[in-house]
Amino acid sequence: MIFLTFQLSYHTLWGQQVCVCGSTPELGSFDESKALVLNNDGDLWNIQLSVHHVGNIDYYYFIKEGGHTIRREWGENRRLFVENNKTFYLQDLWKTEPYHRYLYSSVFTESVFAHTKKTFSGEYYSQSILLNVICPYVRKDQKLVISGDNEKIGNWNLEKALPLDCVRNGEWQIVLDAAFFSEDVHYKFVIVDAGSLKAIHW
Repeated sequence: MIFLTFQLSYHTLWGQQVCVCGSTPELGSFDESKALVLNNDGDLWNIQLSVHHVGNIDYYYFIKEGGHTIRREWGENRRLFVENNKTFYLQDLWKTEPYHRYLYSSVFTESVFAHTKKTFSGEYYSQSILLNVICPYVRKDQKLVISGDNEKIGNWNLEKALPLDCVRNGEWQIVLDAAFFSEDVHYKFVIVDAGSLKAIHW
């Protein structure tokens, strides 16, 4: 059994509902008429459920009003690799169509911003933090790293910062061991030169 908690901050108007739809039967098997309606506390929407599927779960959020879908997230569906007998807390942000949408065209993704895509290994710690970052403007001679005031992410030394894996065009991911991070850790994502590791953009 796998336990999932979906959480999304979204401001709705009266009569609107936030729903989640996905690739498993519990999430409607991509049939929006069978999708789950999240519960809300103000602008914070969430729902808890259990699933039996081990492996990748694809899902997305959409807005329903009067029984009809009025809005869906932009871009590809979200993807999470889940393992049996684990609990996952998903804190998501609504994916709005970005102003730099043109960067997702093959003109850029297959040339200037081309990166080898890595499939998630599925290796979690006993308690993990999975960070998923949208950053489509990392050039092919650059990489995205996480740096901060913690030894595990380099203590602000970019030579010891941890690199994120490119999992899709413009999408980066890293899994951290939660045992080594307190709630007040400070960190930033940095685009660095792949060779010198010098900061290009914080």
